[in-house]
Amino acid sequence: MTSATGPATPAKRSMIQDVRYLLGTFTPADRRRFVLTGLVQFVLAAMDLLGVAAILPLMQIMMGAPLDEGTLGALHSLLGKPSQHTFVLLLAGGMIATFVLKAVLALWLTWWSARYVARLQTQTARRLLGAYMSESFLTHRRRNTGELIRNVGTAVTDAHARVLGGFLSALSSLLSIVLIVVLLLVVSPVPTLVAVLYFGTAVLLLQRLLGPANRRAGKEAQHTSWVSSHALVDAMHGFREAVLHNARGYFVDKFDVANRRTAEASMRANYYSTLPKYVLELVTMVGLTTFIVVTILTGSADQAMPTMSLFVAATVKMLPLMVALTATFGFIRVGREGLAITVDSLRSLDDGVARAPRRQGSAPAMARGGGAIAVHDVSFRYPDGDADVLSHISLRVPSGSSLALCGISGSGKTTLVDIILGLITPTSGTVTFNDVPTDTAGDAWHDIVAYVPQDVYITDSTLAGNVAFGLTAEERDEAKVRECLERAALGGLLDSLPEGLETLVGERGTRLSGGQRQRIGIARALYRDPQVLVLDEATSALDNETEHQITATLSALHGHITTILVAHRLSTVRDVDALAFLSEGRVAALGTFREVVEASPEFARLVALGNLDGNGARDDSASTS
Repeated sequence: MTSATGPATPAKRSMIQDVRYLLGTFTPADRRRFVLTGLVQFVLAAMDLLGVAAILPLMQIMMGAPLDEGTLGALHSLLGKPSQHTFVLLLAGGMIATFVLKAVLALWLTWWSARYVARLQTQTARRLLGAYMSESFLTHRRRNTGELIRNVGTAVTDAHARVLGGFLSALSSLLSIVLIVVLLLVVSPVPTLVAVLYFGTAVLLLQRLLGPANRRAGKEAQHTSWVSSHALVDAMHGFREAVLHNARGYFVDKFDVANRRTAEASMRANYYSTLPKYVLELVTMVGLTTFIVVTILTGSADQAMPTMSLFVAATVKMLPLMVALTATFGFIRVGREGLAITVDSLRSLDDGVARAPRRQGSAPAMARGGGAIAVHDVSFRYPDGDADVLSHISLRVPSGSSLALCGISGSGKTTLVDIILGLITPTSGTVTFNDVPTDTAGDAWHDIVAYVPQDVYITDSTLAGNVAFGLTAEERDEAKVRECLERAALGGLLDSLPEGLETLVGERGTRLSGGQRQRIGIARALYRDPQVLVLDEATSALDNETEHQITATLSALHGHITTILVAHRLSTVRDVDALAFLSEGRVAALGTFREVVEASPEFARLVALGNLDGNGARDDSASTS
């Protein structure tokens, strides 16, 4: 969850703990694949060992060593004691074949590992987004869009591509290095121990120097990624206001500052990953030159030539492995912050902190034709609040009837609607439909209720996709979509579009007017064939003629659909069956329009002003008589 200044800081744990936790979230089959990858990498390392080891007998033959003594003799006998010429060809061919086979297997493993890690990454991202979409409405409202983009995007990518992928890559390099070192220890223990001490010290110093810098770069990249995403979302959502306030430069600068910091953090991480290459090349050349010079000066060059050749071959093989290993460690450290964020997100979901309760209800009981909505003594207080927003609300809406909720801003209308819709669980009391509590009905309640907000959400999809909301093209009923558009007074719009139902309406409906967006919301609600329809002033952006058409459509539903309206204008409440006037979270008056006017002086005053919100804007579209 975000604070006012930025996203929450991940809890402090070791990286190994986080990796183990992340692996624990995978399926048993995926964990077995992770182990299998390690085993294949061990085979690759063994092939590296065989390829390097083949250098020693070839150099011994070149130096004139007899074919019937020592290790060379045993190998000669194992191959059937061929001639020296054939023996050399067999050794060289075996070495080349080993390297070719190893290269092919390594290419396959690299592709397979990358695909495997990418699949795990998409699974985790899907799981997180699915969990976020299943959160309680109150939890969702406290989240920041930039944080969600970071958590599901860059953090998950770092956790998998950098850390898990890095571990697999590091394991491959490390196994090859260890096996080659074991070979050198068997052949020449003392020089090998000296070399291990020499190179090990260099690598450890590099890690001590670059490790903290890589971690800082990773933290900076994650934080600035959140800030830049947040700035970008603000800029896109506030485009009109930014233009009218001449504030475009402010939003561009805000994004640019954060984006530059992200780019600089990535640049530093990439720079730190290239440093080991040049340092280790220098260390290797110095060490190898020193070894050769000492061998020559001590006069043992002839006897040591096979061993020296083995060391040279091993060094040539291990240098890129050491460079890759140290660079991979750098990438892993850069991704550590993303791993911690991902694990924190998964932990919070596993602990049930962010999830909304998912109850399996009595779908058949909810789906029976018709039913009354009853609000029984409902009170609500926000988790961090010190006073009730709603207090002991009781209402009953008979099947097929209509109820208007009126009240000044802050009276609790929206909160009550959210409770009726099942988005918020009341602190006390219950809401029932057909005598079935809606908060125990799960998705069965949402299957029969439709909601049209004042600001209808339009996806960046086609007109048909926005009416048949949440359905694929194959699942949509095109004839029904057309019918709902006609009932929502959008037949003229449909006829004017060159691509008809398949016309893209733009992100958030940017190609539509406010009234058209509202009517799409009404068509979307009608498409679901709801038994309950909740409208939050769903005709506020319509002209009088179009509003009359929509009102006629809604009036035709009377007796078939139970309707609840959040009313802000007089024109929407004259003909409802009942009107509830809310004041300070309580039902101050309940009855017909005329009865509430007579019972509540406060409501009568708002009616006289011509506006039910009490904000001073007169509604001239309706008569109060």
